[in-house]
Amino acid sequence: MTGITGLEAFGAICVLVFLLVLLHAHREKKNPIDLTDLITDWTAGGRKISRSAFAAFGGFLVGTWAFLYCVIGGTLGTSWEGIGVFMAMCFGYRGVDTYLKNQRDATAPESVAIEAEAKKKGLLS
Repeated sequence: MTGITGLEAFGAICVLVFLLVLLHAHREKKNPIDLTDLITDWTAGGRKISRSAFAAFGGFLVGTWAFLYCVIGGTLGTSWEGIGVFMAMCFGYRGVDTYLKNQRDATAPESVAIEAEAKKKGLLS
């Protein structure tokens, strides 16, 4: 059984310090950092946890860990494709979700009625 190497201990300390600084910034009232933005979206009723935001955050965490694991292990050149596919799946979900929401909003009856009224008044061509 081997112990923790100096590099592993240094990395763990750096991550812990970063997380503590981030948590401190989140708790300050005058600071604009709000960690709940990472997993929530604004809706008419306030904040709600969204699948796309949560998946993107999970993809960021796991993808960052996988990237660092491959860099430290020296296998980045052989496993970059797997990391790329994983990150594309996690962050691509958010992009597709946003695109579909925009398409749905553009074809909503209210949007179509407003656009027709604007065309009738000559505001749109």
